[in-house]
Amino acid sequence: MVFNVRDSFLSIKTEFPREVREIEHVWIPMSDGTRLAVSEREILREESRTRKIEHDIIEKVWTLDDFSDEGARRLLKNGIEYGIVNRNIYTITEGDPMSAKVHCEWTLNVGRGEWQTRLESVSTMTANKSHFLISNELTAFEDENKVFIKN
Repeated sequence: MVFNVRDSFLSIKTEFPREVREIEHVWIPMSDGTRLAVSEREILREESRTRKIEHDIIEKVWTLDDFSDEGARRLLKNGIEYGIVNRNIYTITEGDPMSAKVHCEWTLNVGRGEWQTRLESVSTMTANKSHFLISNELTAFEDENKVFIKN
């Protein structure tokens, strides 16, 4: 992949040799010179992603619905489970830049065995001529019990 901006360019290698792609243990170098191995994981839920564009030709509204289930994993070393699901919806009306809006819903799960936690975040951003307007609600759960909420 090459990006060319006037007389400068950036070249990014997008393919790696077969032996690098198939390596079983990946090491992360730390600032003190030690190396950490990436933990082996069990896949609990596969990733999935959809992106849908909708155009309401009567109302002249464009919508991009971007859904991502980043899957769920269990670290074999300690049994920690984690997963993320998010949906980001962008809308705008033709000829009306102030109608632009993004609505985001994210869910993060972390737990081990019987102990399970979940964070849910719902955010909306709009704008007027002078300000960005942002709202957010964060809700935390332990098991299915709501233990924290912040607007």
